[in-house]
Amino acid sequence: MAEVIELFEDDSPEIVQFGEYSEKELVTLLSDMVNDGQDYLDAEVNPQRAESLQYYYGEPLGNEKKGRSKHISMDVFDSVEGAKAILSEAFGATNEAVKFEPSSAMTESMAKAATQYTKTVMFQDNNGYQVLRDSFHDGLLSKIAVFDVDREEEEEEIEHQIPPMPVQQLQQVVANPDVEVLSLQDLGAGLVTGVLIQRKDTSKTRVRLLPPEKFALDPEAECKETARFCFDWEDWTKSELIEQGFDPEIIEDLPPVNDDEDQTVKQARHSNDSTWTTGEQDYGEANDLYRLYRIFAYLDMDNAGTTSLYKVYMAGDRILTDPEPVDSDPYILWSSIPLSHRWMGMAQADTTKAIQKSKSVLQRLIIDNQHRVNTSRMLANTGLIKNPRELVAQHIGGVIDTTDMDAVRELPTPSLSPVTFQTVEMLDQELEGRNGVSRLAQGLNPDAVSFQNSSKVIQQLSNAGNRRIIMMARDYAETAMKPLYRRILALGIEHEKKPVPILMGGKWVPVQLSKFPKDAALGVSVALTEQERSNRAAGLLSMHTVMAQDEVIKSLYGPKQRYNLYGQVFALMGEKAFDQYLQDPDDPEFQQKMAQQAQIQQKKQQEVEATQKALVQAQLVDAQAKAQRTQVEAAKSKGALALDRGELDRKERADNVDAQSTFHDDLLADRQFEHQVWKDHAEVALEATQNRPVGL
Repeated sequence: MAEVIELFEDDSPEIVQFGEYSEKELVTLLSDMVNDGQDYLDAEVNPQRAESLQYYYGEPLGNEKKGRSKHISMDVFDSVEGAKAILSEAFGATNEAVKFEPSSAMTESMAKAATQYTKTVMFQDNNGYQVLRDSFHDGLLSKIAVFDVDREEEEEEIEHQIPPMPVQQLQQVVANPDVEVLSLQDLGAGLVTGVLIQRKDTSKTRVRLLPPEKFALDPEAECKETARFCFDWEDWTKSELIEQGFDPEIIEDLPPVNDDEDQTVKQARHSNDSTWTTGEQDYGEANDLYRLYRIFAYLDMDNAGTTSLYKVYMAGDRILTDPEPVDSDPYILWSSIPLSHRWMGMAQADTTKAIQKSKSVLQRLIIDNQHRVNTSRMLANTGLIKNPRELVAQHIGGVIDTTDMDAVRELPTPSLSPVTFQTVEMLDQELEGRNGVSRLAQGLNPDAVSFQNSSKVIQQLSNAGNRRIIMMARDYAETAMKPLYRRILALGIEHEKKPVPILMGGKWVPVQLSKFPKDAALGVSVALTEQERSNRAAGLLSMHTVMAQDEVIKSLYGPKQRYNLYGQVFALMGEKAFDQYLQDPDDPEFQQKMAQQAQIQQKKQQEVEATQKALVQAQLVDAQAKAQRTQVEAAKSKGALALDRGELDRKERADNVDAQSTFHDDLLADRQFEHQVWKDHAEVALEATQNRPVGL
């Protein structure tokens, strides 16, 4: 804290001491720094910026002549806006021009979270699109774009009505340090009610763009990192300064801003607006403006012979806050045409102003010549003309009343030089060479769009004419976007003590930024323009086809690798919400689903294996059955053969039996016949002896 040293008696003035500096000494030192920085700007830089703005707006060049064309060729405007269109496309919110990369200190998930957090801060917590668009404008037109990235501490107070509750419960609520009771009413029976205030931390990282003419640094520095001091300033009313927390007693004694101070750039910025005023109107003392300087300077506060970086607020001849030691300043600078060993480069407008002036002169001559062709000058004897005003007015269908036909004759108009249009074309080509934006890329060259040129050829011609802009885009990514994102992450790591919800994989994931490394690696996208992104996406899809079909690589090309590849394709195509179409393999839901699918697949595999096993078993049984049937058939064949042989034997035996039976029957019949014959003989013999019939 500032130390007050009493040098005299009670009614003597007090001297405020800041370390080894008195306030007067510190103000003198800082004022010298401010004067050096502002003098450098006012001497050359700001007049050049004002001139560039006038050329951009197409303001008169100062060489106009009465009665002649005052046409202005808008080359500065065209070149600046053409470059802005390409840069805006390359660094829009849908394109990850820069992103954090995994490293030994940062895992892949941390890198994704860091990239998503910085994009959220840039494009949601701040108006990132406007900041980037205006930075392109400042860098292309005013030599330098100045980003201011700092932490904005804010607190919101929310008033709540306390519902009837027990005293013990209210004590638990009030135990929260962010809660304060405003009023309390006892309802009896151990119940209370009242009003309380809840304080909510709404601090955020603020990203804004400073007007280039309101920023300066050490004129002798080669770059910002070697500057001994840098600062910016802004004008505020007393009430606004007090709201920012500065001492009201000091604010009351400050002198207002001097109206005579240089406003060259500010006036030029509004030169095309005839209603704009310079702020000379008197709106009352309460609305007087006071200039506040925010200075970052290397100071030797303890007289140790070494310096450290401090932040100091100064207004008039007073120091408003104690010098605060800081690790770095909040500024990030970008020039469209950087120059070596100079902290401020050139603007693209600086290289095109001369061409605009030359083309304007040539085009005016062409217009004047055409005007003369259509409204020729006349050689006339006015004494013979009754209405000489008609010669000047030259009304369409007008009549010149003269008594002599030779009283009026037309003066010959000199023709344009045959090289006039060649000169204009030469200047157009020189303009393309200087600013790097081709007419083809701007859609201004119809000769290239013909039937013999395919769309691919036209695109190649367009890209070839934009090489310098592509280089400018890469320089912007390296010198502006990377420091910008790195500082946003560093401020988040330093100030976000609670887990921050970050949208990852379609879900809000709480991330503890304080555990992230501050020196995270940042990579620049290899495809910044639309054509580069399209070619890159097509190349990745071709790689996917090859790897998915390669039998050796296929085993190494799993779901995670495919997810990453398609994520890159979606990003290159400008589709930032690709997680709505693809699910992250690291998502527990996906892993659970894959586990279920694996179980189902395993079950199916087991069923297939069981089916195959059963089929094999059935085939084995069938083979055995076939073998048995073969054996049976063989046995049957063998048995049938034996049966046939037995049948033959049986038939033979039967035939033998039949033969024997027939033989015996014949023999018996012969015996019976012989017996009958004997019997008949015997009966005859007896009848003969007995003389009577006899029957035996």
